[in-house]
Amino acid sequence: LDLIKIVDCFIKYVPALPRVSRQHVYSIEENIMEEAAWRSDSINQIMSIMSSDKSKKSPQQNLFLRKLYTLAHNRIRKLCFGLFSAASTTELMRLTLSTFRHAVSRYPELLKD
Repeated sequence: LDLIKIVDCFIKYVPALPRVSRQHVYSIEENIMEEAAWRSDSINQIMSIMSSDKSKKSPQQNLFLRKLYTLAHNRIRKLCFGLFSAASTTELMRLTLSTFRHAVSRYPELLKD
């Protein structure tokens, strides 16, 4: 959670950072999230964050979940566009993302390691 907060603050407070550099920093953050978020020892923490009341979540936890869903959305979007025609992709993406959210919230052990 600290890394995500640091990256966002860094990008926000260094407005002169070139676009390529911002993209590179976000790419590093994405790689770290992919590695760390789905490890066995991280799943319990993620589930704890997801199951807590929205009012009890810290801003960092909300930011982490938003980035986690964004990462999943981008991966699902890329997969859908690669497999299906553009006409059917929007509805398929909506259904797939809904299925992903259900799987993450109900069956987190599917996503471990």
